[in-house]
Amino acid sequence: MIDFGFDRFWKLTTAAGRLGWALLGDPTEQRRLKSAARAIESLSKLKGAPMKLGQMLSLHEGLLPPEISGLLAGLRKDAEPIAVSEIQDILRLELGEEKASQLRLEEKPIAAASLGQVHRASHPDGRVFAIKVQYPGIREALGSDLRILRTIMTAFSPMTAVPARKLIGEVKDRLLEEIDYVREASHLDQATEMYSDPIVIPTPVREFCTGRVLTTNFIPSMSIAEASVSAETLRFQWAVHLLTAIVKGAVEHKFLHADPNAANVGFLSDGRIVLYDFGCVKLVPESLSDSYSKAAAELLSGRLSPVPGLLFAAGIRYKSGEKLTEEFIQPIARMLNQVFPDEETVFGSIPDIYSKLWQMGTSDFLESRNIVFPPDLIFVHRTLLGHFGNLRALKPRGNWRQIVLGLLADAGVRPD
Repeated sequence: MIDFGFDRFWKLTTAAGRLGWALLGDPTEQRRLKSAARAIESLSKLKGAPMKLGQMLSLHEGLLPPEISGLLAGLRKDAEPIAVSEIQDILRLELGEEKASQLRLEEKPIAAASLGQVHRASHPDGRVFAIKVQYPGIREALGSDLRILRTIMTAFSPMTAVPARKLIGEVKDRLLEEIDYVREASHLDQATEMYSDPIVIPTPVREFCTGRVLTTNFIPSMSIAEASVSAETLRFQWAVHLLTAIVKGAVEHKFLHADPNAANVGFLSDGRIVLYDFGCVKLVPESLSDSYSKAAAELLSGRLSPVPGLLFAAGIRYKSGEKLTEEFIQPIARMLNQVFPDEETVFGSIPDIYSKLWQMGTSDFLESRNIVFPPDLIFVHRTLLGHFGNLRALKPRGNWRQIVLGLLADAGVRPD
């Protein structure tokens, strides 16, 4: 069981202090890196909101020092699982003895994440399920965890130009959704209506679902590590389908699968992809989606002048109320041109891309502190940056500028 008493409070407070100390000074200094490593190890053991927030931060590799990002990346690995006997106890409480007895769980979990773990299970009628069970105590720990985590985010705020209060508020909203498995089952239904082959969505099995137990059909697939060494034609297909899912979600449906952990994308040998885990979904405001996607299309088409007005319409502006200047946007445009050259290339293959993003962010630090970002953008950026890493891992070759522009056009977004 997750301890949410004084011991948890003490461990989380200690981790917050260590991580804050590491970040507020030189994050490359050996002592500070060691302190950050100890703090991140503590977050992993605590599971719940601390581990989830660490995972979210680890996806923002362009916004954090590479040394800290490398440490945080460890939080994307599986947590230490709880015993299958505890999982079975939870199933009996949630489903009742009769239904729980029908499920034969494999002892080793498929995944052990920050808020729950997943087991493969078989039913007497031959069906095979994936059953996600929420860790006991997670709900009870959420409120106090978030209060302490605000301390950690206060340390991160100067580097991300996002106020801790806004970030914690957005994280809280998404976490409250993630621990509601009835809502997640509904998200799966919505995603099934949105997507069709070649994007596959698991189907909830509602007779074995509650607020803390989510059961779906079991869809075996390749991991991203296995997919990355597959044939080039397959890697290209998978990459295009993943980009399609992102654009459709963010631009067309305003319903974005917002947990881009590599484990939440599966790859099938016929070129299709599977999107797992719809616990974290971001409903993207129409004004943000429309203006931001149009700004992206303009930048990819080589036009800078319309972008300040489009970003202003999306809620991105100086604190003074004025639009961003073209001069401020130019480094972003240059980086975008490097990432998406108008030629066939391996996706995201420019050397030291994350270091360059970090350097660009720190060089504009003084000005970026004076910029207002809408809180809704936090999870949109988190998703885009996370899937950027997933696409890089696939190493697909293509003209990605034209592919993205084509997907945006299919969603009704065209530069003027």
